[in-house]
Amino acid sequence: GAEGAAAVVWPSALLGAVGVCPWLDLTLSGGSVQQNLNMDLLPLSFVERGARCWVQAMVDSGIPEEEALRTSSPAIASDLSYMEKGKVFLVAGARDILRDDALRFAKRAPEGTVRTLVVDDGVLGTHDMVLMLRSEKTEAAFDAVAGFCAERMAA
Repeated sequence: GAEGAAAVVWPSALLGAVGVCPWLDLTLSGGSVQQNLNMDLLPLSFVERGARCWVQAMVDSGIPEEEALRTSSPAIASDLSYMEKGKVFLVAGARDILRDDALRFAKRAPEGTVRTLVVDDGVLGTHDMVLMLRSEKTEAAFDAVAGFCAERMAA
């Protein structure tokens, strides 16, 4: 594995994880950041400020900035081999600025470890889900998340 990867431990008791509009790249290098800048309810300045604070906290604890960015950005991290099959479900809106984080993470993860659902352009984004704006598409996304959770709890 890559440097820093040894510190990553997948908790054996973890049944699964769900990410809605997950932030998985502190470098904000996904194309959807710029592509969806004027369509997402999440202000880019908020995400940029959060990234700076997180990285600075890691630097303050003695971790070099480049390593802090790499190890805190699983969408671009060099080693995701620690992940267990079928335990992650990610939902991203087609108009979310962080959509590509979820898609790149799923593509880089070991086969079968991550399932993704991209809510299409008929929905503003996963913020519709968070804000409980009901539509056929957000209901389908909620159903998919509930199905994943039920499946993981039965495992």
